[in-house]
Amino acid sequence: MREIIDSTFEPALWFAADWSLRWAVLLAVVFMLLWIVRPRRAAIRQLFLWVALIAGLLVPFAPRWGSGWERHQLPEPEPSPSPSPSFPRSAWERTPGRSASRPTPRPDATQSVATVRSHAERGNEEPPPLATSEPLGLRRLIVLSLISCWSVAVACQLIRHLCGWIFLRRLRRESVEATGAMADLFAACRMELGVRGAVRLATHPSVRSPVLFGWRRPWVVVPPDYPRRTIESQRAGLLHELAHVRRRDHLLAPLLEIVRIAFFFHPLVRWLLARLEYERELLCDEMVVRLGIDRRDYARLLVEFARSSGRLAWSAVALPMSRRRTVKGRVYHLLEEDMERWIRPLPARWAIVLGSGLLALSLGLTSYRVWAEDKTKPEASAEKPEQQPPAEKPAASQIKREDLRYGGKDFYQWRRDLLTELKGTIRVDGMKAFAAFGANGYGPEAMEAILDIMRGYNTMHDQPLDDDGAVVRSAYEAIGKIGAVAVPTLTKAVKDKNRNVRRFAVKALGSLGTDARSAMPEILQAMKGDDSQLQRVAIAAVRSIDWHAEGVVTALVETLKGKAPGNRSMAVQLLSDIGEEARPAIPALIAVLKDKDANVRRATAQALRVLGAGKEAVVPVSRLLQDEDFNVRNDAYQILDRLGADAKDAVPALIAVLKDPRDRCTGWAADILGKIGPDAKEAVPALTELLRSDDVDLRKRAIVALKKISPEDKH
Repeated sequence: MREIIDSTFEPALWFAADWSLRWAVLLAVVFMLLWIVRPRRAAIRQLFLWVALIAGLLVPFAPRWGSGWERHQLPEPEPSPSPSPSFPRSAWERTPGRSASRPTPRPDATQSVATVRSHAERGNEEPPPLATSEPLGLRRLIVLSLISCWSVAVACQLIRHLCGWIFLRRLRRESVEATGAMADLFAACRMELGVRGAVRLATHPSVRSPVLFGWRRPWVVVPPDYPRRTIESQRAGLLHELAHVRRRDHLLAPLLEIVRIAFFFHPLVRWLLARLEYERELLCDEMVVRLGIDRRDYARLLVEFARSSGRLAWSAVALPMSRRRTVKGRVYHLLEEDMERWIRPLPARWAIVLGSGLLALSLGLTSYRVWAEDKTKPEASAEKPEQQPPAEKPAASQIKREDLRYGGKDFYQWRRDLLTELKGTIRVDGMKAFAAFGANGYGPEAMEAILDIMRGYNTMHDQPLDDDGAVVRSAYEAIGKIGAVAVPTLTKAVKDKNRNVRRFAVKALGSLGTDARSAMPEILQAMKGDDSQLQRVAIAAVRSIDWHAEGVVTALVETLKGKAPGNRSMAVQLLSDIGEEARPAIPALIAVLKDKDANVRRATAQALRVLGAGKEAVVPVSRLLQDEDFNVRNDAYQILDRLGADAKDAVPALIAVLKDPRDRCTGWAADILGKIGPDAKEAVPALTELLRSDDVDLRKRAIVALKKISPEDKH
């Protein structure tokens, strides 16, 4: 194992570190350049980003240039003249072929030549006994841990992508290819963009907005109710997805995902890939606007699509897509007054010239040799006697707690000064002092001092926009440095009479994560109080510490009766995240479906869908089919669709949907009635009426439902 670590793992780790650091320097320069220059044209910004990506991938293969800095090595000590017993070789001994600044162990024999010769000269017949094998040591354990963590993380991401690939294949098989007017519109959009190759249009009920799937044979999949939109809205969505095909974005996506998986630990590489995705969307939007789509109408369409929870009806965590954080920037870009001045594409000739020059400069920046090459050849270690191990240094005397100083003052001087000093900047320094003292033996005392100061501050205001916010922020940072030692004092402070102290204590415990598990009973008790802000930070603290602790579900159910809609929504979302353990809360969640706040109803419907509500939820959920919020209705349909035949009590509500020509989910209602089967016979007249619809897809779904309800009849 030691040989594998020294010969394979450690060189690979140093290679990856050198690669990552050089790439980080380049990305930092690109970031600063985009921030200072701020090119208006998205095409130029994307060119900069692509050059940074290509140059970063070529960093290991670029030849090094420059002389570098000389490294001054300490002279090696002279060997001891007298023979002595052999000692294990140092774990950081240098070996040929490795950098002088990065010593590595030697896995050879553990006895020196001088010792062996001394045995021979004394005439011993038996050779000296061999020493036991050397342990791995701290350095090798660190190398092995880093390699293992990287391998596990990459494997998890590959499994996630495999699950996403399986999901998309299933979705593709279940999609229905579009026909009629929508297919004609799709063909016209292809002609406008000049898109060649096999690109097909299909519909699927799980899709909420147009999305592009596939690599060699891409598909554009839209929701079944897409034809109900205006022609311009349909055309805008199709043009955007076809613009990705025209730009070959779907072919480059696998390369970007491979880079994202390999460099998941690199924050600047992740920023680069996210920015590339953002600029890619802007360029496709610009292409849509150039083809005559009104940019304001297009912006409204983007906002409407963004309001839905994801581009797919299911929470497909295995799919690295549907990142809605770019929508805000896209809308701002579309609404700029002089947007038309900057949407012209960059000429290919200028792109090649500018890109080549930037690539050469980037590779030149990242391939500079940092350290000068070591021209001296290492001497053969076999000719030198084993060196004596360095003498151990005497242990340093124990430093007393009272001797500690911060800025020349001890702990009690800092506490005495801050009791009378009100200036914010000085109190910020005091919080740093308390953090240092608390991490070095003054934990309880430092916590008491911090809590005393927090009594006069609004501890919910922790943004450093003014002196008060800076003091509160520095107090939370001090808690993070003190660590688990602060838990007992903070737990006691949860019941303090001062409102600011209680809020500060609960929020600080949440920032400590799993180290604060012992404080869970007090936090759950604080969650049941009348203080809405304390309740909110308590829910967030439970999420950070341990949401599987005893009593969490009961406390969250009590929170559903609170007055603050935001807290009710947070409690419902946490119950949904808890999963199977939160199923006892289903009756309470069903009662919350009548909440006046749309966000609470939406979160409750999603939670019931995740927790798997049964027959008892059919009637309350069926009332949501007439909810004013489309997302609430969407989740209600999913719950009923999952229940299938058990959703027979929802038949009257589904019939009402079929009779409403304005409802965009008529097809989904027909599908659910078909799954209910013969118990939905009273819906046959309404389904028969759908056979007269102009929508081909809706007629097909009505026929399928009628066959399942009354298979003996011919429709």
